[in-house]
Amino acid sequence: MDDILRLFGRLVVIAFGFVAACYTASLVLVFSAEGWAVDFTTYSGWDVEGGLLATGDGTVGVFAALFLATFATSFIGAMALVPAGLAIVLAEVKHIRGLIYHLVAGGLVSLAIVVATWIPPAPDVRLPADWNIFLAAGFAAGFVYWLIAGRKSGF
Repeated sequence: MDDILRLFGRLVVIAFGFVAACYTASLVLVFSAEGWAVDFTTYSGWDVEGGLLATGDGTVGVFAALFLATFATSFIGAMALVPAGLAIVLAEVKHIRGLIYHLVAGGLVSLAIVVATWIPPAPDVRLPADWNIFLAAGFAAGFVYWLIAGRKSGF
């Protein structure tokens, strides 16, 4: 009975860590990618200054960015579920608790998402300048997951 409760508790921690990591990645993307929030603001009438949503004092802009990040979390979670799930299962089965593993796994998951969803505009294949933002989001997500669930991985 204790093993079943430990397993259930571990699964809850893993799920919470995954959601927190996805939210962290969406925050990094929303606050660092200048111009990504422009489409959101054109429909709402807000202004964009320096990539951050702002209306005068900036309080509504930060709220709008957090609101946008909340919706982006669901998309990131849906796209990252399979590659991140594989990395999480590997860490749990092999008892991998290292920070470096989780940072690299977060970066690889973010690159997998970019590669899987990227459609090249022309025949020449170049790395877009935004890949560093996706890598930063993946590294941040890997760090947050490690803080919540990765440090004690392994059933």
